[in-house]
Amino acid sequence: MRLVFIGEAMLELARAGSGWQLGHGGDTLNTAIHLARLGHDTAYLTAIGSDPLSGDMKARWAAEGLDTRLVLAHPSRSSGLYAITTDAAGERSFAYWRDTSAARAMFDLPQSDEALDQAAHADVLGFSLITLAILPPDARARLIATARSGRPGGVRWQLSRAPVERYR
Repeated sequence: MRLVFIGEAMLELARAGSGWQLGHGGDTLNTAIHLARLGHDTAYLTAIGSDPLSGDMKARWAAEGLDTRLVLAHPSRSSGLYAITTDAAGERSFAYWRDTSAARAMFDLPQSDEALDQAAHADVLGFSLITLAILPPDARARLIATARSGRPGGVRWQLSRAPVERYR
């Protein structure tokens, strides 16, 4: 069974003592990585930057067993970033820098047509409400049309409401 998840993966900064630790996360990414770890044929469709931090993210996902052939590199945008701080009571707060993230423009890239076609032929296509929220209206419509078109015999698709925190 082929699983394809579509969404926004982000760089994550988390407090680690007096400094910061760099990680990666995102709701659909976390789900995809966990399924890949369980041995499922899982691919991830997103756009990331063309910078070294984005390249490192992609390499780490591949090392987890995630199929990264649908990860597109945007020539001028970077991956989104979020930071997590925790107060004395253990309550986490998030700050986001994602308004111009590569993932928001993933369907503007020339390679997106082929990537969406491959996603449409998956057995399961997953995306989240956050995925729909970050996309401009025309890209959101393309994603919904892809999910509805599916592969011959039908594709199952679902909205994921997984929390946004890095994979462990």
